[in-house]
Amino acid sequence: MTLEFFGKQISGKYTIPSGIVTVTLDVLKKIAEIPQIGVLTTKSVGPEVREGNQEPVFAQINKDKFTNAVGLANPGCDLFAEELKNLELPKDKFLLVSIFGGSPEEFKKVAETIEPYADGLELNFSCPHAEGLGQAICSSPEIATTYLKAVQEVTKKPIIVKLSPNIENIKPVAKALIDAGVDGITAVNTVGPEENKEPISGEVVLSHKTGGISGNEITEIGLDKVRQIKEVCSEYDRTIPIIGMGGISCYDDVKAYEEAGADIIGIGTALTGLDTEQTKKFFSNIENPEKETYQIDNNLMQFSELTINKVDRLAEDLIIQHFDQSIECKPGQFYFLWIPGYMEKPLAPAITHPATFAVRVIGPFTTKLSEMNPGEKIMIRGPYGNGFTIMDKKMLHYNLIGGGTGIAPLIYLAEELAKKGISKEHIHVFLGGRSANQIYFSEKFNRIADVHVSTDDGSLGYKGFVTDMLEQYLKKHLDRRAYNYICGPEIMMKKAFDIAKEYPHEEIEASIERYMKCGVGICGICSMDGMRTCVDGTVFNKEFLEKSKCFGVCHRKKTGEIEKY
Repeated sequence: MTLEFFGKQISGKYTIPSGIVTVTLDVLKKIAEIPQIGVLTTKSVGPEVREGNQEPVFAQINKDKFTNAVGLANPGCDLFAEELKNLELPKDKFLLVSIFGGSPEEFKKVAETIEPYADGLELNFSCPHAEGLGQAICSSPEIATTYLKAVQEVTKKPIIVKLSPNIENIKPVAKALIDAGVDGITAVNTVGPEENKEPISGEVVLSHKTGGISGNEITEIGLDKVRQIKEVCSEYDRTIPIIGMGGISCYDDVKAYEEAGADIIGIGTALTGLDTEQTKKFFSNIENPEKETYQIDNNLMQFSELTINKVDRLAEDLIIQHFDQSIECKPGQFYFLWIPGYMEKPLAPAITHPATFAVRVIGPFTTKLSEMNPGEKIMIRGPYGNGFTIMDKKMLHYNLIGGGTGIAPLIYLAEELAKKGISKEHIHVFLGGRSANQIYFSEKFNRIADVHVSTDDGSLGYKGFVTDMLEQYLKKHLDRRAYNYICGPEIMMKKAFDIAKEYPHEEIEASIERYMKCGVGICGICSMDGMRTCVDGTVFNKEFLEKSKCFGVCHRKKTGEIEKY
């Protein structure tokens, strides 16, 4: 299917709304492989770098209702433009760059910086939770047209305005914008904002306290706004493209939006929890009423409660936290731990029965977590990610290489391999740390594996890096074909990967850590070579890692800025 959009032949009638999934340009390029998506919409970019809100920023109320308040995090228009310069997309895609600002002058500055690299600009007049920005702009026809005219001064490219569903009467605003020469309208952004409380703790989930509502809960609201905009076009005999979005998740929703007047269909929240291949399948199936529609699990982001039983303080910056309750997951999968009323962060468990986590104390969340005592409670959601592959080939050798808190998931992995009948002589564990107090679970490892320990200062085991110890071992055992698992600091993992691939091996898997905000693929910030590590990883295999341009080289900050290691 191809259609025309502002004079350009595009591959399909779908887009993913700004701020969802295609938040980094490498993910956007990966999503461009989906033929049904003809319009590629970026995150909203402003005049300066903006960190946005602290996690939690995305929460599930039920399967039909989600809330978010990301806070317009972005790297600023100058850095974003530099990255856009090198972006190569298929010719049948329309690149729609979303922009925002706090004044007409700021919108103008951003537009002028970005427009050389965009096919069109989407003006975000609709964010419901960023004070002084977003929906305040489209609260009156006069304000909205003032901002539009400012952008028109610096570009001849198509300008689309994204409107809020929270305007009681959207028609006067739409008419004023059409009279002022807007090229298209996007409707709608999220509804609200609203406050939602987690039922067990009674605490508001989002750090911002209130957030915009999305999901099937707002389908009828979005349809109503699109109908009203279409009515304005008909009443004044004007034709402009309308991008319709809000609660679209199935074939019937798509058809309803088209009947209401939408030319392009935006799908966002319905993709929650889907990895890249599942997202491709979603768009492939949505045009066929006979195909089953993906349904979001009602418990995908629901919290349960854990009670601290014991805390082992191994070092000033390292603790082991034991809980009363058990959890279920695969080795290498992760959970989000949330301190109600405060923050949440992802951690991979070391032990599941009962739940046990190794915590590196490096920031405000882990500091507060480390200050908690037995009897206190935290909330947990998950598990997420794909986890390590549990093999049962008894002739293979299994090398588990870990450093720092990367040691934690390996004890669970070693135990699962042992349950598969892999003998102690075939499970080889390589543990690295700065000093002896950074090495933990040694007794547990020794019961089921051949253990090798290294410390930078020589206070325990081999003096030096774990990667040097690994290489010396592999040189002595060239007759052994191994399955390699790596977890820890990325520079260490890259070195271990480069070493392991030079010796006989079946496969190499590494667990990649990136900044995560949601854990379910929606925020899009945890990107690596176009893959979102929370849903496409965190565990990646040799084929992917060898092709990676990011592994051991760079990562993204929470703003989306690229930072080298």
